[in-house]
Amino acid sequence: MLTLLSILGIIITLCDYLVPQVVPWVVGAHYWTGAHERKYEQIITSIASLFCLASSMSQTLTSMKESKPRTYFVVVTGSLLFFAWIGSNINNLFLTYLIVVFLVLLPGLKHQGIIKKYFSTIIKAVSSILKGPATTKGEGSDGESKKKE
Repeated sequence: MLTLLSILGIIITLCDYLVPQVVPWVVGAHYWTGAHERKYEQIITSIASLFCLASSMSQTLTSMKESKPRTYFVVVTGSLLFFAWIGSNINNLFLTYLIVVFLVLLPGLKHQGIIKKYFSTIIKAVSSILKGPATTKGEGSDGESKKKE
């Protein structure tokens, strides 16, 4: 895993250095139009929203760790165990294929509203779990039911 991260870092660094130098040779300055500029802005906006989502998830996990450490422990440990189980039972190449296919289909799924339609119930269930159960009538402040005398 460490080697993979190192190689990805090297590739990103090389692309960051070489692409600005090679692109003017391959494509002239006349090629860049207003439509390309709008597409570029959409891509940058998507990347920025992805970083905001990651930051939001990180803040949610941090606040859950402080407010509900047991829930945090169960969620993090359970998800890591689940992913470890999947990784040990399914071929890594097939997993990579599935992830790439999902990422390629993701824009179309968002555009058609399929993600919002089918995952809204899952998101509601997860958010209700993270917020905790509401106190119902007959429960004390510590969550235990009052005993009849």
